[in-house]
Amino acid sequence: MSPTDAQDPWPRYAMCRRSDPVRRREGTAVYELYRHADIKQALTGDEFTVAYPFRISKQILGETLLDIDGRKHAELRRAAAYFFDSENIARIEQSVFEPLARQILDALPVGKPIDFVRDCALRFPTATMSRLVGIRENEVAPLYRMVDYLVQHLDGSKGDFETASRYREELRLRLARDILPRGEGALARYVNGLDTGVGDGERIGLLLLILFAGIETSVSTLANTLSCLLRHPHHLDAMAHSPGFAASALQEAIRWEPAQHETVRFAAADCVVGGLQLRKGSALVLYLASANRDEAVYRDADLFDPLRAEKHNLSFGLGRHYCLGKKFALAALEGFLTRFFQRFRIAQGGLELAPVTGGMFRRPEHLRFTLSPAHPQRQTQEHHHAEH
Repeated sequence: MSPTDAQDPWPRYAMCRRSDPVRRREGTAVYELYRHADIKQALTGDEFTVAYPFRISKQILGETLLDIDGRKHAELRRAAAYFFDSENIARIEQSVFEPLARQILDALPVGKPIDFVRDCALRFPTATMSRLVGIRENEVAPLYRMVDYLVQHLDGSKGDFETASRYREELRLRLARDILPRGEGALARYVNGLDTGVGDGERIGLLLLILFAGIETSVSTLANTLSCLLRHPHHLDAMAHSPGFAASALQEAIRWEPAQHETVRFAAADCVVGGLQLRKGSALVLYLASANRDEAVYRDADLFDPLRAEKHNLSFGLGRHYCLGKKFALAALEGFLTRFFQRFRIAQGGLELAPVTGGMFRRPEHLRFTLSPAHPQRQTQEHHHAEH
């Protein structure tokens, strides 16, 4: 995208929805889709596939659920699904999400500036996924540097392919040789216990995919949600005092300012999309973020409204590649935001809010502000009891 689009892609999305909703990139067989109905068709129709030999995610992550269809995809997805059922999420919420959230929130200074992106949005998902995968504390920083490099490479091919390939192989090797055999995390133990029909390479691919998705999209979603609230401060009181409001705000932020703006599909047969004839083999870039603000689906689509009636959006996909970890991610992030606003208030003076920017993946570089206690009297009492 151009620098202007990277800063503010929404006008281009709106213009294309109106006048060029299935747009062919000049000189290529690549089509951009902007309308909700067309993108929904590409996500759910049998005439579309994720499988393509030169897809960059396949080159960077190896073969994972992202890049396969058919029976193999169905079997692997079924094997992974049990980890994300409601009962297991409840157990992990109690044993992992809550303790890590408390630990991170306990470390935040009251009365001094913090950067929410650095001090919360990066730390909580990284710590959560490290605990679940079984990555030890001394392993987190080097592994995350590799993950971050690969994500940046996926997002517009930043960096060089040779380095990205080396990092991919090193990550896979560490997972296979050190982390998975130890079985110290709930996810590692689960993957170890999968049916013998799941090969070693598929186990590592599954672990790597969940690690990527669990960190990158959760970091951006947490940062983007708070960015939305700080840009609409009249909603901040409801975060603290209205039960269930955090869940609504999170869902609306995922629609209005999603972490991931686009995904890809390929035409597995000749087909018609938006009235345009596409040939088999055509590549389709689906602008999910544009679909989330489609005026034909959402009332006042450009308005950030946590109380809106339309709760659905396409940020987690749809159809057979619908994100398995949606409930898992929402439980973790909603819990963190709820506890954050139960404990703190944000001083409106001195706010430094970086804009949400990026290409495929988008988030603010920083969100700086000062915290005050949500309940000053109770905080003082707790401090007094602690001293005695």
